Amino acid sequence: MSHNIMTGEETLDPYNLETLQPQMERLGYHFQYTPQTPTTMRLAEEHAKIGGSLPAVFLTDHQTQGIGREGRVWLDKPGASILVSQVGMIKSGISPVYVDLVALFASEVIKTQIKYPNDFVVDNEKVGGILVININHDGHYLATNTGIGINVHYTKNELADYPTDYGVTALDLHTPAANRREGLVLALMEGLKFVPIDAEVFIRNNQARQDWNNAWRAHSAVLQRMVRISSGDEILVEGRVVDTQISRGVLVESPRERNWFNAFDTKMKVRVN
Repeated sequence: MSHNIMTGEETLDPYNLETLQPQMERLGYHFQYTPQTPTTMRLAEEHAKIGGSLPAVFLTDHQTQGIGREGRVWLDKPGASILVSQVGMIKSGISPVYVDLVALFASEVIKTQIKYPNDFVVDNEKVGGILVININHDGHYLATNTGIGINVHYTKNELADYPTDYGVTALDLHTPAANRREGLVLALMEGLKFVPIDAEVFIRNNQARQDWNNAWRAHSAVLQRMVRISSGDEILVEGRVVDTQISRGVLVESPRERNWFNAFDTKMKVRVN
């Protein structure tokens, strides 16, 4: 057990940097741990812009200005979440596939479902999410920044004060024993290295595409559910999700239409009715 420098309390699940650092380096990552930072996404972006070694991983125990999709605030209790950004290069044209494969792979590691486009849920409550942003400078692509945030060690009472537009939960509330963040971080970062390659295989190989789409459907929290899809204050459609595919989004059937809706086409929100 170690001392948490931000809170003065004992941390039950600290990262062991003496083992984590060399393991990350063996995976080929430049690795940086910071006890507290505004956001790991910013650290990753700054690293790419100064020409730092790639791929790289930035890990923290607490973010003071955590961000989610569309600039939403991401709050956390020090030492209770996985807060990590990985930055690396991906080939042009694979971004939609890459983003969904990241979500699929991470959901398999932490054993959750995916509420399209980027939330991890258990029993229809949010446990975490991903944020993927391409880093550009002077009109040139530098790298892709992949942020992952996961609630791990929280009680239901602690989460009650966290602002959210639907229910929120944590991994420990759904497992018989407390989770270990370090093992989950290593599993996530080990697999994330291969997602760009998997995305290229997905595009080229019909059988791989079929297999991954079946896995994507199995992890979907919205398939065959009634949903409301909106963009800003505009409701785009209300209906049932009758299919979902990697990089294509969700196929929604309403009394008036049957259309695909994709997060890459609009800043859409999906809410289960």
